[in-house]
Amino acid sequence: MGYDTPTNASFGGQYPVRVNEETLTVATGATTATATSRQKYKGTIEKVEIIPGTQMATSATLKAYEANTDMTTPDYFLNYTFPESEAQVSMYPLKPCVNVAGNNTTTTVSYADGYPICTKFVVCDTLKYDLASAVAGDSVTIRTYVRG
Repeated sequence: MGYDTPTNASFGGQYPVRVNEETLTVATGATTATATSRQKYKGTIEKVEIIPGTQMATSATLKAYEANTDMTTPDYFLNYTFPESEAQVSMYPLKPCVNVAGNNTTTTVSYADGYPICTKFVVCDTLKYDLASAVAGDSVTIRTYVRG
């Protein structure tokens, strides 16, 4: 269930922030659930909120990424494993910048003190969410804030 925030909800930036909200519920006899946003999003991932339902299996995983990518392994802007506590979580995903050498090897770009230089994730399509290693009845709501 995607929805737009009002244009004045900009989190202090030049462009408005749109919010996609999806609820994933694991059906009886299943261990996974998936959802795809109905709208396409173009911009940077600013924030992700995870709101667990009434029960969540410890070690269940929640992954979020841009749908319809040509990459064999998607570039996840969220790869989260549920801990024993089921508290709500807010995250501000960043991705380390990398250099690609001529032989297709990559190295992380770092500051002099060794901390990686990071950038925000960019999306240009629908958003996809995968819940795995869960049990029937597990439920989670995820809100993704996209600026652009």
